[in-house]
Amino acid sequence: MKRMFSILLILTIFFLMAFSSYALAKPLTDQQEVKNVIDQYFTLKYDSFKDNVPRDISPLIEDKDNSFLAYEKERLIYLTDFYSKIGVHYTDYILKLSYDSINVSGLNATVLLKEGHDVYFSSAPNSKASLSGLEHKIILSKSSGSWLITSDDYTDDLEIATKRDVNNLKKLKNEANDKINHLKKESKDITSRIMVTTTNGSQITPAAIANYDILAATSYAYYWSGENRYNTTNYYIVSGNDCTNFVSQCISAGFNGRQHDTGSYSTGWWAGTGGGSANWEQVPKLYNYVSSNVGYGLRGYGITWSSAYPGDIIQLSLDGSSWGHSLFVYDHMSLYGDPMYDIKICAHSSHRQNYPIYNYFANGWNYARGLKFTGFSY
Repeated sequence: MKRMFSILLILTIFFLMAFSSYALAKPLTDQQEVKNVIDQYFTLKYDSFKDNVPRDISPLIEDKDNSFLAYEKERLIYLTDFYSKIGVHYTDYILKLSYDSINVSGLNATVLLKEGHDVYFSSAPNSKASLSGLEHKIILSKSSGSWLITSDDYTDDLEIATKRDVNNLKKLKNEANDKINHLKKESKDITSRIMVTTTNGSQITPAAIANYDILAATSYAYYWSGENRYNTTNYYIVSGNDCTNFVSQCISAGFNGRQHDTGSYSTGWWAGTGGGSANWEQVPKLYNYVSSNVGYGLRGYGITWSSAYPGDIIQLSLDGSSWGHSLFVYDHMSLYGDPMYDIKICAHSSHRQNYPIYNYFANGWNYARGLKFTGFSY
């Protein structure tokens, strides 16, 4: 009887182990395999910035005309080279991929996701810089039993600057030294930090002038540049182009929510849940409105980007004449005594929080200007 019991016990253990092994060896679903490939793809790209040595992403990609792979490889080569030239790398990062959908149909898959991260740069290793909400549409196909990426559609600063053209990336790389030297000269030349525009026109005496609460403005900027945050209770969203709308919200918060709401769409500075005025949401119009206003509403003057401090804004241009991006200055540290390394910004499109300004120069922007606020007349 005891012997029979022992045999039954051994058989039971054997079958349990066999079942457990089968369960552990259960093949991954297509969705899991697709996700694993995408995770590897992003991890290789991010690891490239830990030592500024581009990783090989080609084993994960199937590209019949080589345009997608060529662009992504050249992009890594250019960015890691730029960071090497300015002496910066990732000391650590946390990758955040938010999958909205993974749709598999036969041998094809379409994935919608949002890219985000927390990055620690060597220029400020204890300071977390965050990105969120960068949308990707990734297409994959299954070949010889393996899922491979055939395209990755996304829009960021460098993609806009280069128009996804490999030759434009190579041009940026060849011009990087001159660009960096020019930026360092701008950022270190104290004598160049002067007002670059002045007010003009007839002075109108306002009833009162509200002072700018920089702490309120920077607190608003930091919170609402956090992970996929939009203040839809009080404002609207400019889909894919929310940068100046966000900056105007920050400035308004620094003036206790004041807006120049007595002006028209073209002359005022206002917004709500239904939309905003041109001066509120358009990059060049905000700058022109503030730097030339001598009447009621928001007042200020233009400055060089390197003299921008918390509460100011910086605007960016590819060619020095068309201005296409607005950033809110969150911090200007004194670690290096060099604004290119010390200035940190908060922004939308995509959300960036406490991010170093040099990241924008690395990603294709060539020119910058600043705007400082002196008060709000009412």
